[in-house]
Amino acid sequence: MMATRFALIGVCAASLALASCSQMGGNDAKGFQANYFAARSALESGNYKTAVSHYDAMIDSAGPLETRLRLEKAHALLRADSYALASQEAAFVAAAHQDNRRAAALAVVGTAEHRIAQEAMSSGDFGPTTVAHLRKSDAALTEMLAKAPDLDPLGSMAGRLEMVKAALANLG
Repeated sequence: MMATRFALIGVCAASLALASCSQMGGNDAKGFQANYFAARSALESGNYKTAVSHYDAMIDSAGPLETRLRLEKAHALLRADSYALASQEAAFVAAAHQDNRRAAALAVVGTAEHRIAQEAMSSGDFGPTTVAHLRKSDAALTEMLAKAPDLDPLGSMAGRLEMVKAALANLG
């Protein structure tokens, strides 16, 4: 089910990329398109660092696709276990929007911040920095679920939010 959802997201993103490319001039469009498909292919095949480098190469010239590319980059960073960078990239997107793009970015922020806190707690760190990551996750996921509950059809974000709230309750 999730693989189908990610494939659908990929098809939609590819369609957007192609539509945007048609507004660019010949070689620019072909180069952007090739780079985009290389990034998507790398992301979908688990080559996250390669995907991130392709996204980085495209973001400055992405025009209306910048937000989409930043979200995909944040997802690649999240999958590469680069949680702080994923949170930072997604927070940048969230700050720029108030619609479902914000909600999608907040899902990444919430997940990344929770993973940072989980790693810290696994190492025995239950201090204020860990609590701050949990609070940031709580705020991001709470807003995301309130703004766009349809982005969580299987309840995974709601389940993560429950784990965050339980950890916060345990840490006081």
